[in-house]
Amino acid sequence: MLALPADTRLMILAPVAREKKGEFLDLFAEMQAQGYVRSRINGKTFEFDDLPALKKTEKHDIDVVIDRIKVRAAPVQAQPAVDHATSVAARTDYDSVATAERVPVRCFTLDPSVKSSLKFLRKTP
Repeated sequence: MLALPADTRLMILAPVAREKKGEFLDLFAEMQAQGYVRSRINGKTFEFDDLPALKKTEKHDIDVVIDRIKVRAAPVQAQPAVDHATSVAARTDYDSVATAERVPVRCFTLDPSVKSSLKFLRKTP
């Protein structure tokens, strides 16, 4: 993140469905009840109030937007959001994400260097 220009905007996302069929009405209601405002569906970002109707016979990719941040001098600002995104993804039935206990996100707190962060991101599925 330090390699990005200052004031670059990023979204911290938690994957909740990949290539799954369905309308996901219950998932959207649960995420909205938990206080989330936005979701990314098939690559496009929507607020929960303006979600498109999904066809239950088509496969969809769904992410919940955990946080939106601007890159500043230190990547430590993103660490809580990344930790939260990992735990949200681990609580869903998204199979490609390991549980939060198996994927400790410590690269921002133990060694916040670009080298450390890139090493972590390369190991992340």
